[in-house]
Formats: sequence, C-alpha cells, structure tokens
Amino acid sequence: MNIDSIQGAALLLVRIVDEVPADDDVTAGTAGAIMFGLLVLATALLMVSFMKQMRKTERAQQAGVFGDDLPEKERVTSVDQSNDDTPAAPTQ
Repeated sequence: MNIDSIQGAALLLVRIVDEVPADDDVTAGTAGAIMFGLLVLATALLMVSFMKQMRKTERAQQAGVFGDDLPEKERVTSVDQSNDDTPAAPTQ
C-alpha cells in the first residue's frame, strides 16, 4: 500500500463518520455566554477605574502637584543621563 491510498482511505472514512452539524446545533453555549458577560463586566470595570484615575489626576493638576505652576527658573526641562562626571561642553 502506498501513502496516497492510505490518505485517501482515511479521508473517505472521515467523510463517512463525521457528520456536518445543522446550523441550529452549533452555539457558543452557556460557557460562551458566561465568558462574554465576564468580558463585558471587566471592560466596564476598567472604564470606571480609568475615569476615576483621570478625575484624581485632574484634581492633582489643579492643586499644583505636578509643578505646572513653578516659575521658569525652577523647572527641570531635561535630565542628563550620562554616567560620566565630566561636564558637557557648552554649545554656541
């Protein structure tokens, strides 16, 4: 027996044994409905948490926690992340 005849016989056997279900028989079922509901609930909770954090951030900004109202000379505009202790050459 060669490989093609074995594959052909296996394919024929699968077609005979495996029946195609009717459209009404294929559903997500209870587990799918529960999972969908949990995903909707998780999304809603994340949105509520996000809005809560945004309101808290807005109140903190209005209170000046982030330093937006500092004078220009006290603001830090950039951070030098080099590891060496040599001063940077002035630019012209």
